[in-house]
Amino acid sequence: MFRWLALFLFLPLAALAQDLPQPRSDTVSDYDDVLPPDSESRLSDLLKQARSETGVHVVVVTMDRREDHGGQGRSIEDYAKQLFNRWGVGDRTRNDGVMILVSKADREMRIQLGSGYGSEWDGVAQGVIDRSFLPAFRKGDYAKGIEQGTAAVIDRI
Repeated sequence: MFRWLALFLFLPLAALAQDLPQPRSDTVSDYDDVLPPDSESRLSDLLKQARSETGVHVVVVTMDRREDHGGQGRSIEDYAKQLFNRWGVGDRTRNDGVMILVSKADREMRIQLGSGYGSEWDGVAQGVIDRSFLPAFRKGDYAKGIEQGTAAVIDRI
């Protein structure tokens, strides 16, 4: 009886987790070709270099709409946190990973930080978004904004 009850209670949670996309790489997962191939390649190289130099795992995730990738009914914050945890971004003991999530058609983005960062880092992340990502996004240049913003995130680490 208990097994059936447990299965009944946890099956919906498992279904929610299963509809999240798998990472396309350990650097850049561009699901809807938001980035041109040359930009994606530069970003991947930048992220690999940063990881080699700092030991911090930073990933960039781009998509057109969250709901097309398991994000229906979820806030950008909740969705980013679920992806971050599901993918295991960052070092498990230091909890220092960083995920940059851009949902273009939703006009939302999030810099998800591992729990190893204190709450003061949320303000730092928002400042990077405001100064480095959004100016290019407002001009419709998502590739430039993502490249400049990612470089700024790495600089802040």
